[in-house]
Amino acid sequence: MPTDVAAVTMSNAKLLYAPVGTTLPADSLAVGAAWPVGWVQYGLTSAPLVVAYSYETKAPEIQEALGAVKRKKVSEELTAETTMAQLDFAGLPSTWGGTNTVVASGVGQVGKETFKIGGAAQLPIRMWGFEAEQEDEEGNVFPVRGFIWKATSEEGGELEFSKEDWTGIPLKLSALEDLSKTKGERLFQLVRVVEAAS
Repeated sequence: MPTDVAAVTMSNAKLLYAPVGTTLPADSLAVGAAWPVGWVQYGLTSAPLVVAYSYETKAPEIQEALGAVKRKKVSEELTAETTMAQLDFAGLPSTWGGTNTVVASGVGQVGKETFKIGGAAQLPIRMWGFEAEQEDEEGNVFPVRGFIWKATSEEGGELEFSKEDWTGIPLKLSALEDLSKTKGERLFQLVRVVEAAS
């Protein structure tokens, strides 16, 4: 791998979700520009977005060797985790399930959100994406975008109300294989734009 100082990156990431199969943003779309119709920003986050890929392997044992002579994957997992900083409920049904009802304020009526959950086993399946940025040595800023084709929330979270810290809503996503994709490309795609079109 050649050395590339411009590839050394420090960037936050914007997290978005959409119905499965929604059009991806064009590679030429500028950092911060609106993604295609259907994509919704999840909200402001208070923790880094951490995307992790892991897998388990199996190696056969043979009598003629002490160590492994072959190995292959037998399972794999891709997860993404962060914490939502906003205490609003718009994104919760897309991760935990349930419903969120918004009532506008009016005469004798306060404006409010009501989130309800419980008793339904199915988890919402969404496509998820994120956008970070990378700046080259000339000051040009290019997007780094990741796409999880299908994912559900892996586990719920804890809402902690404390006088010592800000309230956050934890989010942990677990990818599902998209069998419509080519084998070897069914969980995740990461795109780094390195140069503008001529």
